[in-house]
Amino acid sequence: MQVRVPKAHRKFVRNSINTTFVYPNGKAFRKIGSYTEHYSFIERFGMLYSTSANLSNRAFDKDFAFNNADVVVEDKRGYFEGKPSSILKLNKKIIKKIR
Repeated sequence: MQVRVPKAHRKFVRNSINTTFVYPNGKAFRKIGSYTEHYSFIERFGMLYSTSANLSNRAFDKDFAFNNADVVVEDKRGYFEGKPSSILKLNKKIIKKIR
């Protein structure tokens, strides 16, 4: 699945880390740096789909996450509630901050 980054935002998207971008066609992708712990895992599959493990504006709930997940991947750090990533919506000329 491919999307086209609007020409005005290509350099910004390339240089951004840990940010989710919503493209004009409605698809959203998150770019991670090659230095992250999960990069080699994701690279094996090419592209993966993930979602939040909590309801919107709610704290992390392990029971909710396990009951609603098809597959759970856990690393040595276990589960924790961290700072949410930035979500930006791209249009041809405007970048709108969603979160």
